[in-house]
Amino acid sequence: MIERDLKTYLVKSIKAQGGEGTRLEDKFATGLPDLLLIPAPGPCFFAEVKLLSGRLLRCTTLQETWLDRLHREKRRGIWFSLGVILGYHAGDQMLYCGRPGEERKKSLWVSRPRRLDSSDWPISDLLFRYDQERD
Repeated sequence: MIERDLKTYLVKSIKAQGGEGTRLEDKFATGLPDLLLIPAPGPCFFAEVKLLSGRLLRCTTLQETWLDRLHREKRRGIWFSLGVILGYHAGDQMLYCGRPGEERKKSLWVSRPRRLDSSDWPISDLLFRYDQERD
């Protein structure tokens, strides 16, 4: 799998689950997160998508800066927006969600769907759990 395909599958999946998603691509906005995802029951997520190989959720310094700027505090019990890394580890066959520098084993995860190229990635569940558990 390549990163471009994973982004496509995640956007297709969140739309199939009643949410909204789009790719944020601008060759002049270096470091801007890859995706804007809004699960049906939750706040908006700015996500940097990565194919993982190590134990940490990593991105570039500029990408981390953008995620930090977009990760807004809770107001009245609701997050304004969250900046996360969504990383797929082929060896584990898991999709992880967490903040830059977090160990993937300590972050939230879901198993991949049976077919990698489907719209069955459980992205809404993962983002909803992230929102609920990061209070």
